[in-house]
Order: sequence, then C-alpha cells, then structure tokens
Amino acid sequence: MVKKQVQANGERTPSPTSVQDALFFTSINNDDDDDDENAKKKRSYYSYCANTTHYRLRRLHAAVASSCASHNTNKCNTNNRKSSVFVWLLILTSIIVGIAVILRSNNNNNHHQASYYGFPVRPMPSTSSILQPPQPPQHHQLNNKNKNNNKNKKERKIHLSRNTYKALYNPITSYDAMRGWSDPFLTEECQQSKDWQLTSFPSCNGVHEYDLFDVNTILINNGYWRDVWRVQDSMGNVEVLKMMRYAHEFEERNYDRHRRDAVAMERLTRSDHVVDIYGFCGNSGIFQYSEGGDVHNMVFNNSNRKKSMYSSVEMLKVAHEISQGIAAAHSFDYTPDFPYATLAHTDITPTQFILIGGKYKLNDFNRSRFIRWNKNENAPCSYRVGRNPGKFRSPEEYSKPHVQTEKVDVYSMGNIYYTLLTRMWPFDYEQYDEEKAQSAVKKGKRPHVPSVIMDRANVTVDPALFVVVQAMRACYEQDVVNRPSAVDVRDYLKGQLDVILQGRGMDVEAWRGGSH
Repeated sequence: MVKKQVQANGERTPSPTSVQDALFFTSINNDDDDDDENAKKKRSYYSYCANTTHYRLRRLHAAVASSCASHNTNKCNTNNRKSSVFVWLLILTSIIVGIAVILRSNNNNNHHQASYYGFPVRPMPSTSSILQPPQPPQHHQLNNKNKNNNKNKKERKIHLSRNTYKALYNPITSYDAMRGWSDPFLTEECQQSKDWQLTSFPSCNGVHEYDLFDVNTILINNGYWRDVWRVQDSMGNVEVLKMMRYAHEFEERNYDRHRRDAVAMERLTRSDHVVDIYGFCGNSGIFQYSEGGDVHNMVFNNSNRKKSMYSSVEMLKVAHEISQGIAAAHSFDYTPDFPYATLAHTDITPTQFILIGGKYKLNDFNRSRFIRWNKNENAPCSYRVGRNPGKFRSPEEYSKPHVQTEKVDVYSMGNIYYTLLTRMWPFDYEQYDEEKAQSAVKKGKRPHVPSVIMDRANVTVDPALFVVVQAMRACYEQDVVNRPSAVDVRDYLKGQLDVILQGRGMDVEAWRGGSH
C-alpha cells in the first residue's frame, strides 16, 4: 500500500494508488502556495516518477509509482528499467505470435482452406472439383529413412468399374437416357415380315413360382447378360432359370432384348435342334436344362484342361447338328411363296450349342434380330448391329456401315468348324489380337489350318474330315451373295454323313440320335 502523506497544516491526505492518481495528486497540490519545501519535493518526486511510467503500462505498474512515493529515486529508476524490459519482451512476443498466425493463415489459403482464428476449416468442394476426373497420386521426395521404410511397400490402387466411374465423374445426360431406348423396329419402308415379331407372351406367375432359397437352386454359369441358375419346379423337374445380371440396367433396350429371346425360342419350340423355353417374364426366363456341357467343352475338355479326342466321323456329326440348329432358326417361316429368313441369331459361337439328350441344340437368342420386309422393293430389309467384338464374326459385321443379313450366322458357323478341325480359336495360330484379326477378316484372309490336317482332308484318306473342311470353306465365302445359306450347308452335311455312315455299315438313324 502507498503510504499516507501529511500536508503542512497537519491534515492527512490520501496517497496516490496508481500512476493516474499520482498525477492527479500532483496537480492538486501545485495550486497550494503555502506548502513547505518538503511538500514541494514530494510533489516533484511524484511528478517525475509518474511522467516516466505514464507511457508504459498505466494500471499494470502501480507498484512503480508507490515506490517513487516513498522518496527512493534510485529504486524508482531501477523499477522503471525492469518495467521497460518486461514491456519490450511482451511486445516482441506478441509480434512473433502475430507473424506465426499470419504465415499459417497464408499457408491454409494456398491449400484452398479457410482460416478462423488460426485454425484451418475444411471447405466444401466446389462443383467443378467434384466433376473433374481423379488425378494421379503425387509422389513426394522422402528422406533416406522413409525410403528404406517404404521400399517394400506397394502402391495401393482402387479400381473403379466403368459404370461407377461414370456415375462419379460424368453427370447423366439426355444421351444416356436415349441409349436405354430400344431400336425402332418399324419404319416407313420396312415393316414386320410376320406378325409374331411384334408380340410377347409373358408368363410371370409361373416364373415367380420358383424358390431361389431352395437347396436345389444352384448358380451354374453366366453369360454376358444373364446368370444361369439350376432350379426345380414343383414336380421335381430340373430346369434353368436365367436372370439378368446386376451390372446391366433395367431399361427398355434390355426388356426388348429378352422379349426377342423369348419370342424367338417360342417360335422354335417345334424344332428338336433348339433349346425349349418354358416361361418368360421381363428379363428372366425358364429354359431346358443341359446336363452335358457345350461344344466348347467338347473341343477343349475344360474338366481336365486337355484337348478332347474325337474321331472325324464324330466331328462331322456335331457339324451337322450345328447346321441343323442354325437352319431351323433361319427357315422355320419358309413357305413356297416366302422362302426368306425372318430371324438372325447374330451370336453363333461354340458355347451357344449345348448338349441335351445326346444332341447339340442352339441356345440364347437375346442378341437376335427380327428381319423386316421392304414393301417398296418386295424383299427382306437388312439390319444393323454396330458393336461386334471378338474374332468370331463375319466381314460385314466388322465393316461399316454394318449392313447385315442372316448369313452372318453362316460365316460364324464356319468358325466353329475351324475350331472342331484345329482345336484352336480363329487366328490363335497367327497370334493375332482382336483388332488385327478383324482387319484380316475384312480383307478376305482366313485363319490358318495346319498342313497336318489338310494333308488328311482327302476324300480317299479321311472323307469325314474332307467334308468338314469343304463346309468350312463354303461358310467362309467373302461375298454375302455367294455365301451358301444354312439350309444349303445342312443339306450338304446330311447327304455326306449318310454316305459315310452307310459306307461303313453304320446305322444312320442311331448316329443321329446320339446312341453310338
């Protein structure tokens, strides 16, 4: 506490308790002319000390003024110096902290982050940044220690499917909706060849009766569009349920695709060379069950990863069955007045012929096209399938403008015969990739047949092998007009097979029934 001061008249006057009080006390007493000399000295000391501390910390250093009030000038000077050092340290510390805050704020701004009282706040990403494709990871320079620690670590990659990438980085447009539409079937010139091409026969109640939670329901295979399940009906009959895979959209284009599949197989139920259909609903269907695999399994024998062994006569029999399935699809609407195909399969491969009851039957028409009729030219209209991947297709399918007829199936049938003969996929011998193989087909080049096969393909050495080679060459005709129909190939193989079997003393009907 500051000591009480006594005026000359003996009255007690309160001493100053702060710098401002000291100044006020000094100004009051300066007006009193009757003060003695000691009182003036006291007032001068107050004024001196107050003036030296007034511009520093006013109320924070009351102790300095109190010390001065006790007439100790040296002590006052020492405290002033200490106070001055303290103030400058405080100011310097504030400046350093302020500079650090400013630098941190600028650094946050460079990284597109807001700063609030020195703490970074993560902003919401802009629309443009969301729609940009992901950038490759940036590789930062590591010191030797980090390099040694991360030397054996592999870079982590996240693979996105095409649909997921599009959903994340490419917003939907009207074109996406149009892609889901089915192709227009009727035009001003081209109308339906037959009325059944416009129909559909769904039987959803029957399809929904199958219990997918039954212990006998097993996923046995899948194609590009649908999964294949082995199911049992209420009578215990084993059948096949096909349902569209989750990766595909439930849109008009796919509904029409599987409508064509169901309608085509319904029209071909009367043929013993095409798989039967038992029910259809939306993108799902119930079909005949195959217990023996397909032609691909016959050739390559996937169970033991070795090539199967079959005789040339057995190969000729299978070639004939393949031609019977394709000919049935092309000619089931034939009449004397209308000898034209109304259906093209457009996806003929060894996996499309499955073994049922000892015969290979044609399956899977969800890529098929219904052939229309040009009322102006009084002739069949061509059709167009723009996307034709793989090495198994015809020259017109690989060539723009992709004008196609049912004879694309005949060319692909020749590729199956090549596979039966060589036990190789087309252009595997040449080691062509897909693009090079397609270019070769368009130019008229055909896959190579090894000389060991061609040397035996002689009517006197191995007539069955010779017949299959001749059928393959006929199917490989570049010109669509000169390429034989599936019916022509079927009739040729049937006649030659009968001759060979009879020449060997074999029962022709037994061979056709698969009981050899």
